[in-house]
Amino acid sequence: MISDTREQGPQEPPPAYSPEAYSSQGYHALPNPNVGWPPQQTAPQEYARQNNAAYHMNQGFPGYPTPQQGYEALDPNPHGASTLDTYGAPQQPWGIPPSISAPPSPGYGPNITPSTEPTAAVEALHNAVKGTNEILLISNLAHYLAIDMVNLKLAYRRRYSRDLEADIEHKTKHHFKESLVAILRGPLQEDVYLLRKALEGLGTNERLLNDVVLSRSNADLNAIKAAYFATYQRSAEVDVANDHKGPLEETMRRFYSMVLAATRAEESAPVIPQAIEGDVTTIHTATVGNDQITVCSILTSRSDAQIRAIAFTYEQRYRITLEEVINKGSKLFSGHLKTALTLIVRGALDRAMRDAVLLEECMAGLGTKDDLLVSRLVQLHWNQDHMGQVRGAYKVRYKKDLVTRIHGETSGNYRNLLKAMVE
Repeated sequence: MISDTREQGPQEPPPAYSPEAYSSQGYHALPNPNVGWPPQQTAPQEYARQNNAAYHMNQGFPGYPTPQQGYEALDPNPHGASTLDTYGAPQQPWGIPPSISAPPSPGYGPNITPSTEPTAAVEALHNAVKGTNEILLISNLAHYLAIDMVNLKLAYRRRYSRDLEADIEHKTKHHFKESLVAILRGPLQEDVYLLRKALEGLGTNERLLNDVVLSRSNADLNAIKAAYFATYQRSAEVDVANDHKGPLEETMRRFYSMVLAATRAEESAPVIPQAIEGDVTTIHTATVGNDQITVCSILTSRSDAQIRAIAFTYEQRYRITLEEVINKGSKLFSGHLKTALTLIVRGALDRAMRDAVLLEECMAGLGTKDDLLVSRLVQLHWNQDHMGQVRGAYKVRYKKDLVTRIHGETSGNYRNLLKAMVE
């Protein structure tokens, strides 16, 4: 039987959120102290009104909270992989049911040849390229389905004996070109491109690397690794490990090795209270004993539902949030490891709010981080349901519309394309 502290009468509330917890070394703090984490508590009805969606609260796994406190239940995968709406199936009288492996997200699985050619889209794009009609390019590509992108490019080549990506690269320029080409690559090849980009040159671009590999399903990670090898004839695991050489980076090398192993519990796996209690005890003992690897092992191998349960139970038992332990309550974590673990926990607790904060990070301060803004918006736009949730979370957090924010940070056809992806 799990001990439930709520049955023991009133207790002191958990420690209040402190912005300093997220402005320490290694995490990119935003200049406004009101910008960051955790999300402000907003009435469910108000969130639903701002997001223009009917409010719905999941029942969740008995004893644990729903994934997003105060929000409409969100799609926990940015590319639309099917998952359970609850915290995992409860234990059955005859034992624990096996988990079911989630299929690859749209655009990550085998290419499916459509029954009909995308003739209208191919002709429209050819005319748009021929006449450099940016409006037509935006209207045809901003919401083209991920699962059909490969077939669109193949049909264009069959029809005109030309490469669509090359034609668009030749006819457009600057960030508008980069955004269009990122869409044309499709979600899988764009991840492969970004992964290679993160590892090129001196040092590692940890932001890009984290965007590609963290909080991903096993099926999608395996697809990314296979496509990376097919594209570059190199192992993603080996390249990431070689980018983290030396004794000072040993922990990060082992961390990313765990992530790229793609052995997370599936979202269909049950949340077992006894196992959650054991993980909470192990994490607490590890933080006291300066054992980084044990904490990494747990957070990189559990499902989002299990991490939510761990975070809830940890706060109930120790009166401090799991994120506060990573960022402030322990001196064990710093630099890139602190950032990566924080992103994993945030992604499990409220993926839409985490993604909204990551978008604001691209636009906050002096100058827009356009490359990062493009890659993150393109990644998010493949799942329009989730994009709508991100837009709603952004409005709750920053009191302004994401489209309006993008409008003020960009210009020209580049602005129009980014806004079209969000709207």
